[in-house]
Amino acid sequence: MDFYELLKIETTATDEEIKKAYQELARKYHPDKNVEKNEEMFQKIDKAYKTLRDPELRKIYDSERFQRKSAHLIIHENVNRKEFEHDLEEDLYCHRCKCGSYYTIDNDEYCKNENLILSCDECSLNILVT
Repeated sequence: MDFYELLKIETTATDEEIKKAYQELARKYHPDKNVEKNEEMFQKIDKAYKTLRDPELRKIYDSERFQRKSAHLIIHENVNRKEFEHDLEEDLYCHRCKCGSYYTIDNDEYCKNENLILSCDECSLNILVT
């Protein structure tokens, strides 16, 4: 199971948001507090928290998560985000696809500096944005 989904948080969650989500779920599933004694769920929540609260473990987890999610896609091109042009009017970053259409990234995604996989709406080619 995906740790972010398990804790019901965004991948951009802060340390404080991770801690808060963990505490709420830990209270709900703790074996001493839970009538159903769902110890397995509590252990999953605990492992997710211990991984995501540690910056090094989180970085490794995020990298492995990205690889799992993108493993089934065929990447046709690697594109550095610096190759995207900024459309000031739309506040989007654009890169022309081989078919003539555009890949687009909104400003928030562009600024995150995380690897992204984008699919072309016209021809379904995929690119990896680094």
